[in-house]
Amino acid sequence: MTKVEAVFFDVDGTLMSLETGRIPDSTKELLAILKWRGIKRIICTGRSYAQIAFLKEYDFDGYITFNGSYCVTKEGKSLFKKNICTSELLKLHEYIQGRDDIPVAFTGLEGTFITESPKQTRHLFQLLDIPFPAVRPFTYALENEIIQLSIYVDHLHEQYLTENILQDLDAIRWHPEFLDFNTKGINKSTGMQQFEAHLGIHPSATIAFGDGGNDIPMLQYAGLGIAMGQARADVKRAADYVTEKPEENGIWTALKKLSII
Repeated sequence: MTKVEAVFFDVDGTLMSLETGRIPDSTKELLAILKWRGIKRIICTGRSYAQIAFLKEYDFDGYITFNGSYCVTKEGKSLFKKNICTSELLKLHEYIQGRDDIPVAFTGLEGTFITESPKQTRHLFQLLDIPFPAVRPFTYALENEIIQLSIYVDHLHEQYLTENILQDLDAIRWHPEFLDFNTKGINKSTGMQQFEAHLGIHPSATIAFGDGGNDIPMLQYAGLGIAMGQARADVKRAADYVTEKPEENGIWTALKKLSII
């Protein structure tokens, strides 16, 4: 491929192992090598900007958060932000009003809150090592900027929501128990384009690592898309190359085999 100028990293299940809850030592070493070589290292995650604060110590060159809906430079300058329209929130509010079986988490720059606090959602925040959010009424979302929704529903509810309620949002399921919703047309590749324009980098000079459904647009768009070993079959099909799991030093192994390092 073209000389590599930037590498984009998903966080959960890619940069950080979901089994160990940590970034492998080999990946930390790799990040240092890329920095030394002048290759840009950019986070590309479904998490909010606040939820990746623990990564600041690695001095990344940029942060694509909310699945591409909010992009921030290493200096903290906003490059791009796309909120969810209030009209979409109103449609969802009408649908779930009076129901307590569909928890919804809302996230904006001010943080995350959730409409219900059932036991079935708590373990998901523990999995990602994210504090459980405050429980607030849905109407709180109508008074604040919301960038991303996370709705805890099965595949049957997913089909109904996407086809009948939230047609102007894009849904991505990277975990079996919930969906992320962002403004239609916005995904991780959108964020990549923002940084390519900002840094003067061509798509062919990029590599992207990911493991979830929300990583598919990124893997397809990058000059070289690399899926982690535990990724679903559809994610692996979207990639150009499949490596090992994070805890098996997958990122290091891939770049070594491909003679990037």
